[in-house]
Amino acid sequence: METNKLVRERLPVLWESCHQFASLQIRNTATIGGNICRASPSGETLAPLLVLEAKGKLAFSEGEKIEPFASFFQGPGKSSIGSKGLLTEIEVPYPAQGSRGVYLKHAVRGAMDIAMVGVAVLVTPDAAKSNLQDARIGLGAVAPTPIRATKTEAMLRGKPLTATLVKEAAATAASESSPIDDQRSSGEYRRWIVEALTRRGLEQSWKAATGKEVV
Repeated sequence: METNKLVRERLPVLWESCHQFASLQIRNTATIGGNICRASPSGETLAPLLVLEAKGKLAFSEGEKIEPFASFFQGPGKSSIGSKGLLTEIEVPYPAQGSRGVYLKHAVRGAMDIAMVGVAVLVTPDAAKSNLQDARIGLGAVAPTPIRATKTEAMLRGKPLTATLVKEAAATAASESSPIDDQRSSGEYRRWIVEALTRRGLEQSWKAATGKEVV
């Protein structure tokens, strides 16, 4: 996936998560299916898959079903596939024309370490490139499952992306997270990182989509 031209050009938010996934040796043997089914809150590809509104085809002895990844993850290491299901396909729709996104990861040793916080941002400007037609924000490693910051997304849609709005949205995204204290970080620090990465992700994505700086 990391070396696939189509993924890099059409799904850059997913490509960046693959590029920041562990070492080159691990990336050569790991699979996106394994990353999904492991259902770790810090799984690199999971927040990008949420903002891309991807779905999985799940096979069980009684039949198959299509399930959005928004409802697939049920807790740390737990998913709706359980112990008897099989993930057979991953459906990733292309974002709307003109959309741009980014995946930002914070870890002590960069790609070599598990994400302390991961933030995926996808924005779609309107035709005039003056307002946000759509905004999607996925958060990883800051809740029992990867999540969408839905309140933050709602406050962004239909508005021009100003520095003031970015600051408010970043703070709201941090408030939507519920990180724990563990050996790698405190919950308070993770919230601060969510705020910082959300702000940076919105600014970078907006510039990539419109050519304009956030002011």
